[in-house]
Amino acid sequence: MTSKQKLNPMLNMMIRKAAPIAFKEQEYPASFSRTVEIILKERNMFPKELADLLNVHRRTIYRLLQDDEYQTSKQMVIGMAVVMKLTPPEAFSLLEKSGYCLRMTSAQDAAYFSIITTCGQYSLDEINDVLEDKGFLMIGARQK
Repeated sequence: MTSKQKLNPMLNMMIRKAAPIAFKEQEYPASFSRTVEIILKERNMFPKELADLLNVHRRTIYRLLQDDEYQTSKQMVIGMAVVMKLTPPEAFSLLEKSGYCLRMTSAQDAAYFSIITTCGQYSLDEINDVLEDKGFLMIGARQK
């Protein structure tokens, strides 16, 4: 067995998928609202379904899709990434397009980073239960 054959198969697969993901990200528009619209279409989701999953009124999602100046929260964008089951590159790209970034000097943002890198594994409610228990702001619309 050669040294190349001994490479970690999971890591090898992840790195091999990096180039197509980067290429796909280049095809998305710079606009946050337009990117959300495209992702919804790619995932065969309707705005109403996104609203239901985020526990917001559908007018909120329609306004977000129609008005690029509509200000949403960092927690809402991360919630969107979770419920749309975005890959980490898609989630970070969407977060950047919304005008937000994560600061690793913030424990809350470090928790959000961990959430983004595991978007598809947990439900919004499971994530919010843990965030609430730790005293962090919850993601999506489930704020108390």
